[in-house]
Amino acid sequence: MVGTKITINGKKIGKLLDLIIIEKDKVAEATHIVVSRPFGYPSLMVPWDNVSSFDEMNINISLNNVEKFACKIPEGFILLKDYVLDKKIQDIEGIDVKVVYDIKMVIRRNKLYVTDVDPSENALFRRLGLEKFLNLIYRKYDKSKNMLIPWFYVQALPPNIGSFTGDVKLNILKEKLNYLPPVDIAEILE
Repeated sequence: MVGTKITINGKKIGKLLDLIIIEKDKVAEATHIVVSRPFGYPSLMVPWDNVSSFDEMNINISLNNVEKFACKIPEGFILLKDYVLDKKIQDIEGIDVKVVYDIKMVIRRNKLYVTDVDPSENALFRRLGLEKFLNLIYRKYDKSKNMLIPWFYVQALPPNIGSFTGDVKLNILKEKLNYLPPVDIAEILE
């Protein structure tokens, strides 16, 4: 979704730079989108309530005064792409598991939730736009190798996490990752 065109009434105003999330009750919900604009214009921090459509091709927002939302991101906000993507994942004992290459999200009742993080190599190829190339090489590209880790197992992000510092920590041991109970996954999606 990063880089997706942002429009107001069909007119392009910028691209999706990041999502701001809040964590509550083991669930991460997007509260704002961050819109990068052409050189010389400050980024916009638009509340999720102003997003009227959200898909891979276009994100449409409804704003009366665009400049009212122009600002620098205040400290303390959690930026999903900046603070989670490409971070090392560590299990409960601090042992490195992998790196977060992709993030799965779902829209429920007009709210955007983060459901899983994906540290698989397939996610890396997908993110780099090489999924079709991978399909050509391996004919039957095995999507079952996606190793989705439910957000439920992600510990609350530390206050010192930043673009270049901090790691994503899990509430589970590395050995148990392959045996995540489907009941937990269903509970998270509910």
